[in-house]
Amino acid sequence: MIVLPAVRWLLFAVLTLPALTVCCPAVAQEVAGVTVTPHRISSQMRYRRPATPELGARVELVLRNSTEAPLTIRRDDPWTFDGRTPAQLLESQDWSWHEAPEVWQEDTVQLPPQTLTVVHFNGRSDAWGAGTTHTVQPGAAAKSVEFPLARPAVWLQDVTFLAVDDSGRLKPSSVTANQIVVHLRREAAATTPCRIAALRLWLPVDGGSQRVFQLSRTLSAAELRLFPQAGELQSSGGFIAACGELPRKNCLVEVQLAESAGGLQSLWASLKIRPESFDISGGWIQGDINGRSALTIDEYRRTLARMHINAGMIEEVSGFTDNPELYQRTPFKRFNRLGDLARYDRDELLPTIHAVEFIGEPQYGGGRPVPPQEVHKLLAPYRDSRLHTSVTLSEERTWRYYAGLSDHPHYDAYRVIAPAADAWTQYDRWGGKSIRWGAPLETIGDMTRSLRELNRPRAVAYWSQGAHDGWGGFFSPRRGSPTADELRAQAWQALAARITSLYWFNLSLKSLLKYPDLITPITRVNREIRLLDE
Repeated sequence: MIVLPAVRWLLFAVLTLPALTVCCPAVAQEVAGVTVTPHRISSQMRYRRPATPELGARVELVLRNSTEAPLTIRRDDPWTFDGRTPAQLLESQDWSWHEAPEVWQEDTVQLPPQTLTVVHFNGRSDAWGAGTTHTVQPGAAAKSVEFPLARPAVWLQDVTFLAVDDSGRLKPSSVTANQIVVHLRREAAATTPCRIAALRLWLPVDGGSQRVFQLSRTLSAAELRLFPQAGELQSSGGFIAACGELPRKNCLVEVQLAESAGGLQSLWASLKIRPESFDISGGWIQGDINGRSALTIDEYRRTLARMHINAGMIEEVSGFTDNPELYQRTPFKRFNRLGDLARYDRDELLPTIHAVEFIGEPQYGGGRPVPPQEVHKLLAPYRDSRLHTSVTLSEERTWRYYAGLSDHPHYDAYRVIAPAADAWTQYDRWGGKSIRWGAPLETIGDMTRSLRELNRPRAVAYWSQGAHDGWGGFFSPRRGSPTADELRAQAWQALAARITSLYWFNLSLKSLLKYPDLITPITRVNREIRLLDE
């Protein structure tokens, strides 16, 4: 993650004000910073078809209107990058997806003086990887300007928003956050001393577009709870900041670092604010038992509650979510399409929602992979809502192309007696032997780290292998669900790699009845998670 040097990079644009028929003088817009997240591929995974070797980078380009006049960005005035439009870069497979002005929901966005906006794109080819340099022309009449995609030496690893009470304990039902926790990392080879100088939070203008950000809060190092205490960064560090009540909107987080030579360096992250909580999903718990949902069965709901399950792949369930008394006894959070924003984007329902998830597994798409730009289009209606989006990724070999698309990405991968994207017979960790029914359990850690690094500083989650009645078969060499040790190892590989929610696949009523011996091991893992929460 890097910010441009002290030299100002100016974007000159000739603008036509909507209410006038004459052009205003040329105005200057500066590039305030560039966040570069290099692509990566795990060297531990094995596939029937090897991963393609190109390594692009995910980019957030932060722009500031540095003049005293408003600046208008129009959707019908296409931006070009290296002389090509985003659509052309998608077609040539140099990019996998973008959020340039031509796909914004707004026809025009006006930047008041000294406000910021951000343009996202995910470079796919080596030509758009870390260490390359490019030009951007922000509109047909504007001047092209060069910007580098330097490999970051220091970056924001994790940015987490929390809701806490006066004693510092989490408030699980809070709609708004009031605390930020930031973790930073440095390259091992970085030797120049630097220290945390300030946190600056940029929020949307009240009642205005969530494409426009104005400076809302500045907290100096003295106002932050630093770790290490002196605030000097070696390989890692960070801080906790009490920042007052924050709206559930898109924002820009800026962390300023003081360098030994006396200059300031800014690190940026574009995120949506919501109070984070560690949710544990039971998967497809709704079920259909003789024409009614399994969630109307008291014994099943109570069993899930005793297992510390607090979410599931549900939206509205007749006889359950429409029964306030019943739902309040076991309030499993919703995790589904939630397309009726007028209903779900309300204070009273937000605490009952984990995330929006409805695309399935876009890397497979039921036989036709869903291109990343199409995923972006499907999620676009939720961007300015207060709901977080999530996408299920499945194959580490290519999921870098989908990096950054959702607020809370997750993946599914199971290591024994289950469908899998990787080639299990190509792993050679059993004294030269291979097996067809399982893969190394530690590859869950490899995949989790891959997903986390590609989407930093966002939180990530994992579908973990639990009891499932639909796997295995008559000729299977063993039963169709993991043992207690295999189950626990997979979950803890992901937990140790810092997931922030866990989804069990799959704790349906049929699965628990078929494999009741897994109820206690799953409950133990979940109880350990809740203990860490405390």
